[in-house]
Order: sequence, then structure tokens, then C-alpha cells
Amino acid sequence: MFLFLPSIFFPKFRFNEMQIRTVFSTLFCLLSLTGCDFDQERNEEPKTTVTEITFSEKKLSLPLGVRHALKVNAVFSDGRIDDIPGSPEVTFFVDDTQLAYLDNGKNNVVVGQTIGKTSIRARTKLNSTEHQSSMTLVITPPIIKELSLESASTAITAGVPHILQVIATMSDGSQVNVTDNSTLEWEVDQSGIAEITSSKGGIVVTGIEKGEVSISVSANSFTSTIASNKTFTVIPKNFAIKLKKDALSPLARSVFAGYDIDDVKVRHNDSTSFDLLNATPRYLNNPLVTINQQHFRIDAVIPPFQSVRFDLPTWFDEPIISAYFVEEQPLFKAHVRSYADVKPNDDKYAQPTEENVYQYEKELRGFKQLMNNYDYNHRFIGFIQNYMNSKTRMVRHQDHWCEVETQLPLTRSIESSSTDFAKFKGNDSSPQTLKHVSLIANKPSATYTMLTREANGVATIGDGWLSVRDYRLFTEGATSPKTTYLHEKMHNHGFGHSGGMTYGYPSDTGTFVNRYWEQFYEDGAVEASTPTLASRYELKDLGEQFKLEISFLDKSSSGSSNKGIDKFILLTTSLPELKHSYVVDDQNNASEIFPQINPGYDHTYLFNDIANISAQSISEVNAKSAPSKLAFIFDKPQQANQNNIPASIIFIGGSEADTKQQTNLVLNYSGSGGFVSESGQYIYLLKQWNKNDNNVFVNEVNTYSPSEAEQICKDRGLTLGTLTPFRSDEMMAFQTKYQKYGSQVGLSHETGSPIAISVPTTYRPNTIKEVEKGAVIVCSE
Repeated sequence: MFLFLPSIFFPKFRFNEMQIRTVFSTLFCLLSLTGCDFDQERNEEPKTTVTEITFSEKKLSLPLGVRHALKVNAVFSDGRIDDIPGSPEVTFFVDDTQLAYLDNGKNNVVVGQTIGKTSIRARTKLNSTEHQSSMTLVITPPIIKELSLESASTAITAGVPHILQVIATMSDGSQVNVTDNSTLEWEVDQSGIAEITSSKGGIVVTGIEKGEVSISVSANSFTSTIASNKTFTVIPKNFAIKLKKDALSPLARSVFAGYDIDDVKVRHNDSTSFDLLNATPRYLNNPLVTINQQHFRIDAVIPPFQSVRFDLPTWFDEPIISAYFVEEQPLFKAHVRSYADVKPNDDKYAQPTEENVYQYEKELRGFKQLMNNYDYNHRFIGFIQNYMNSKTRMVRHQDHWCEVETQLPLTRSIESSSTDFAKFKGNDSSPQTLKHVSLIANKPSATYTMLTREANGVATIGDGWLSVRDYRLFTEGATSPKTTYLHEKMHNHGFGHSGGMTYGYPSDTGTFVNRYWEQFYEDGAVEASTPTLASRYELKDLGEQFKLEISFLDKSSSGSSNKGIDKFILLTTSLPELKHSYVVDDQNNASEIFPQINPGYDHTYLFNDIANISAQSISEVNAKSAPSKLAFIFDKPQQANQNNIPASIIFIGGSEADTKQQTNLVLNYSGSGGFVSESGQYIYLLKQWNKNDNNVFVNEVNTYSPSEAEQICKDRGLTLGTLTPFRSDEMMAFQTKYQKYGSQVGLSHETGSPIAISVPTTYRPNTIKEVEKGAVIVCSE
């Protein structure tokens, strides 16, 4: 290195060599003190500089409404790339400000506002050199910023579909229903409490059982996952109906008007509003009603001859198809035509007073409770056998003097307001089973009058009238019935004085009541204190056989029921012998059971000491949980009745744990299970609940067009069968076997074409004609 010194340091003096060396040595030392390193300067590389700037992304896709911080990198001359911290020296520009804009507060933040494509530029000055760069900016549709799980309520009624909606708040501030988006992820933390399914209306959550459940939904959005959750409480359905204060109103009627003791119906008003019409002298304790196969309990005791307005729960929103009262006490029948003087010109008889009407009603109410008791029916079986085998049968009891009258039989059954009007008319020589069935299930039709002198009671043999002295009916303070009313009623059933049904069991009845039955005459007391189970049944077609399944419903239980049966009596009329009997548990495991052999008592089957068959609660039945049940297999009958006795099955259940419990069923085999005719054809007669002109539901035989009947046969693996010749004696006889004065549908005997025919006669063939629909369906293999 050469050092040049200006002339100011060198005046015009002459220096010798020694002096020059001394000056340079001094300067060198001074320079050394200042840190100068001549070797370093000699080896130092050239300084690096910024050659260009670039965006950190080559292309930016930005959802509408999303804010994004722009980043710029500096590229140095040595190839190094570093971020440039945000500073006022970097300025950004959007080419199309209609598509995106820069945040006023933060120059490097860009926000998309319209879907489209533009460019964004960055400009800065570094080392006195201006640099700029550009990047493609694409504004895409908005993305989900927030999810909200919405529902009308967080309380879910078990079994009732509950709609969920998912609302997304988008990046542009808009809100969109994204419930149906297939990219949503759903999760239920307690799968045993609720489940979710998809539907057109949204996501459906359905409660399974009581408890709390958390439901969450999530979705991937841009660079993150968005989620929302909500906790729901599942509450059981409440099938108990509370009545409003003014729900009861009396039915318009005369105190002397007639009635049918089974006449309890349901009238549909509108939507979920109904009336229970109790047109009987009975007290109904917490009556059970069925709407569209869903069971409900009305929490009240309904007095006689009252209309009860009730509303279904708010969760019930189905179109109403059927509605009916569930009869838990079907045994003991009566059709009172009216209270009247049957012989105005004979002072032996008199018009009943209001007090007399009340006395008769007391008898009817008491016997309705009594005859549904298992022990009372079990006692009858032993009694009637012993009585009929006795050599000293009594034809006149000391405490009862009876006369009987006969009248011409009626050609048709008298119409009743009840759809249950089967006849089991017997006589003194009838089989023991028929006597028993007649006692508890025959419905005589009679006018009730008063007897004033001579005998204690007089009645017709069969339908007609009945009369009793007033002091032989209920009187204040009485605790059990006298023999007279039941004695005379048995005459209306067809019995005389030698069969044990008039003189005989009516006397034993008073003894039974005094020993085992309290409050016989107290209005509503026995009804309120008697536990009942509803018997539910299903008939299944097995070709030449049918299966009857019976299960039980405990309306008093809100949870699992502790009631059931462990013994029962089965009575049948006009049916073949019982083939097989089974107890089937709730896992569908069947164990065959066998009845007690009872010689001389055909078609009465006693089952004792069977495994307890538990009843289900209303909730369990409505949830269609598999029940424990009984199953019986019979050969199909050839016709609907034999010797004017309808094919029927009477079930009487009992419990060793509670002798007052009642569990009964009267099944008139109308043909839903099918008949097999002598010629091998399969015959069906089906019923359904229909609403009449007064909006009251009644159970009626249904009629079918030929094409509809053909489908019914096809569903059973059969074809439409051929009818007997048109307007022939055979056609009238065939019709009478299954539905007297009814109609039939099948293939024409003459043409082979499907046809429906009305047969309203047993002897006038010219009244037979072709119609659009028929009731008795004829099928063949």
C-alpha cells in the first residue's frame, strides 16, 4: 500500500534518508492505533445487494370475505431470499378494486369482495433502487367461518323425530343452511340414548331412552376445521292424558233409555282432539284408548253416561286412521233395550221408576266386575260339573220363586249401539263349556221392567224382557247380590231351571261375593281398586291352521311392569281342538305347555303353574318391544258358526300374586285368520276401523273389489277362488256360513271372471245381484 501525503505536511525542507524513515515509522504507528488493517482490506469481498422482490405465493386463491396478510421476499445478489418486514416502504396495489381491496389500517392485508381474477402488485425502494413485483389474485366463493347447530328445542321426546339444521356463517358474512352438505361430519357421544339419520327436512335426531346426549357437527374450511355441538335431553314419551277442568259432559239421554254395556267409543273432533263416549252405566277407571296403534291412558275415573273431551300430546302429528277404547273387562254382556212396562194392561208388571233404574244399574256394574275375576270363573268349572252330576238337583230354591215365559224367536239379532253383539245362547243340556261361555260372553237383548206380585222374578227364555221385584234388587246397605237378577238374566241367555244356570250358580255367586269380594255395590270403588291388564292379540295365517298370540299391557306402569299372569283358562266354541300351546319369551324362545285334562269338559283348557308371563308398560308396547306372550295353534274352522254358536276364543288370565287382577279377552273369530271350506277353499273376512257420519270410529267388516280381493289372495300365496253358481241355494248357504245377509267376492262360476255379489237373503235368490265390492273373500291354492 502506498501512502500519499499532501504537500501541506511537507514544507519545502530537505530531509535526509534517516529523517524520512523516522516520519514513516511514526505514521505507521498512528495508523495502527486507529485499527487499520491493510491485509483485511486487501482480502474483503464485494458487498451484496437486493436484486429483486417477489411475493411469497406465486398465485393466491382467496375466498370471498377472507382477510389475508401479504408477504414480500427480497432476493439478494448472492441468491439469498429473506422476508421483508412490513414497513411503509412496501406499497401494495390491486389492479381491480371491484374484486378486492386493501385494508385501510393495514396496507399489506387484502380482502376479497367479488368473485373473479385480478393482479396485485408490490412496490418498494431499497438502496436507492426501486423494485416491484406482481401476483395473480383469484377471489373464490366464500368459505365456512362458523357453524351453528340449530333445533326448535334441546328437549327431545323419545321416539319422536326431531329435526336439526346446520347454519353456516360464511366468510363474506352471509348465512347458509348447509344441513344437507355431504362433507359434514356428525358425531353422537351416547349412541344408546339417541341416533341421527338424514331426511329431506334435515338431519333427524331420534331419542331412544332417557338421558343426555351431545351431538357435534364439523366441516373442513380453508385451512382449519370448524365445529359446533349441542347437548340434548331425551325425555320419555308421556302416554298419560290429563283432562281439562271442563272435560266431562253428560250425554243427552232419558234415564229410561236403553244401552249396551259395551258401548264405549271414540269420536274424532279435529286434529288431536277426541271424545270418549261412555254410553254405559259403568265407571271407567283410567280408560285405555288406542289411536293409530299407539296406546294412551286417560288419568281419570269416567262416570256413567258421560262424554269426555281429551287431547293427544303435542308430539303426536299423524293423520288419524283409527281410534278406539280398549276393553279390559270384556266379560259379562247385556243389551238393555229400555226400561219400560212390557204389559201395560197387566198390573203384575209396572214401569220402572228412576230408583228402580238405579237398582238395575247397580246389579250390572257389580256383575261386570265379578265375572271378569279369574277365581269366579275357575270356581264355575268345578261347580257346574258337580251340579249336573248331582242326583238331587234343585228345581226351586227356597229363597227364590221364578216363573218363565216364552216368546217367538226373533229372526235377526236386535241391533245394538255396540259392534260386539255375538250370541252364545245355550240351554239346560248344552255342553259345560258353552254354558260357561254363555254366562260370561253371551249378550241377551231385553227390556227391563218391574214385577209387582206373585213371583220374585219373571223373564223370557231368550231375548225379550226381564222383571224383578224391587226388594230383590240392590237395597241400601247390601254388600252382595241376591240370586234373582242373575237367575232371570240367565233365562234371557236361553236357560231353564234344570241346567244349573238359574237355580244353581246364581246362589253360589252370593256366597262367593260375601267371602271374597268387598265393595260389590259401591259406585266406582271396585273399578278403582281392581288391577287390570289389557290383553293384546294377533292372528297369524298358517295355511290350514292359524296361530293366536296373546300378550299383555299394564297401563298403570310408567317403567317396566311387575305384573303378569301365571295361570289361565281358555274356552273355545265352534273351533277344532287346540293343537299346541307355547310360552314365548321376549327373545322369541318358545316352550310348549300343556293344559290340564278335564274329562267331560271339552274345549275348556286349564293351564296352571306356568312360568310368569310379564306384562309390558304402555311405553314398551308403543315402542314395539318384543313381548313375552302365549301362542296357540288351531286348525282353521270350516265356517263362522256351528248350530248358531259363533267360533270364538275366551281367555281368562290369573295371578297367584294378586287374586283380584283381571286379564281377559273375548275373541270372536270373524275370519281374519281364515276358514277352510269343505271343498278346500280358503275364506277370509276382514275388519277395520272406519269413521262413520258422526266421526265415531266403528269396527266394521270391510269390502273389497275383485282386484283388491285378488291381491289379498296373492299376498297369502293363493289365487282368487271360484264362487258357487249364481243365485243358487248353494250360494245362499255358502254366504250364511260366513256372513249372513252379506256379500262375497271371487271368480264367477259361470264366466270365470272376477266378480263381487251381494247375497242379502237365505231364501229369495232373485234378490242376489252383482255389486262393486264384496266382504267374504274366496281364495284357492
